[in-house]
Amino acid sequence: MPLFERAIGIRDRLAQKYPEVYTPVLAMTVNDVAAHYQRYGLYEDGLKWCQTAESLMRSLWDANPGMHGDTIARVMGLKAKLWLQTQRPTNQACAFLREGMTMAIEPGLRRTIQSVIQQFCEESAPPGPQRPSPE
Repeated sequence: MPLFERAIGIRDRLAQKYPEVYTPVLAMTVNDVAAHYQRYGLYEDGLKWCQTAESLMRSLWDANPGMHGDTIARVMGLKAKLWLQTQRPTNQACAFLREGMTMAIEPGLRRTIQSVIQQFCEESAPPGPQRPSPE
């Protein structure tokens, strides 16, 4: 994974200088690494990378949900997939999906997440945390 490491290193340095611009780019690069691990069946490693991407996006999303909602919602979707692939409880994966649903802005992304929730999650499970809608 030397190319990913190099890309992450470059983006990390840029994110330190210009966090608003490059932290989302860094987070999606890290999320791409998680997806790469998923494709090769390395689910635990992928989950660790995905959690790093989520951590990078949380503060940006908290500060500006309208700008970063779709990005973190995609991260939460991959996190839910990896969670299930590591044989962890479905209810927690559903909580990740529901939280991603509350974060997503783009209607098509919201519909996709809703479809996955309907397919895999029990209706009786409690919803994820509610977030204020962007203005």
